[in-house]
Amino acid sequence: MPPSSAGRLLPLALASCVMLAAAGGVWVYLESDSGPTEFARQTPAVGEAAPALTLRDVDGAECKLCGVRRRPLVVEFGSATCVECVLGQFERREALAREFADRADFVFVYCREASPGRAIGAMAMNSGPPPGQTYSWAERAERARAFRKAMGVSRRVLIDDGDDGAQSAYGGRDNPCIVIGADGRIAFKQAQTDPRELRHFLERHPRSDPQ
Repeated sequence: MPPSSAGRLLPLALASCVMLAAAGGVWVYLESDSGPTEFARQTPAVGEAAPALTLRDVDGAECKLCGVRRRPLVVEFGSATCVECVLGQFERREALAREFADRADFVFVYCREASPGRAIGAMAMNSGPPPGQTYSWAERAERARAFRKAMGVSRRVLIDDGDDGAQSAYGGRDNPCIVIGADGRIAFKQAQTDPRELRHFLERHPRSDPQ
């Protein structure tokens, strides 16, 4: 193949796309000709049932991250000392949650500190010493409330309880994004939350009918 032809095909091979399956309105995420990313193939992989997990929000109310739902659920994980979370276009992710509120539900899961004791990220919360690791639900919920206030989080904030919680179930990354379809299956996965890719995915899902 001539070099010029290869150059024209490369962007097509790298481009990602999101498609809506015709049957049942199921969300399906595809990524170029090479297939899903390694993270998307990791258990629980795209297309598999979401793990049977129930978390509590900062007020103690339960929220299931599994089973059949009225509409899809977009789940972002993060913490005050996660650089990718705090400094990675957080405002744009909040804006997406507001813009697509009629298509999906959005939650933010506060999990273990990515870099306890480091100033970066924690500086977005206060000017005091950076927060250390959290070990109990109450301690993490208190940290999450401070994070919600400092970052202006409008999404429902859930607390990941313990080292073997939802974060571990989804691979232990510091700032992943998981979309659980209304059918209870994983529809979309990002190893690190990227608002551009997430928007690309959400734009291809129809708006929910009024309930």
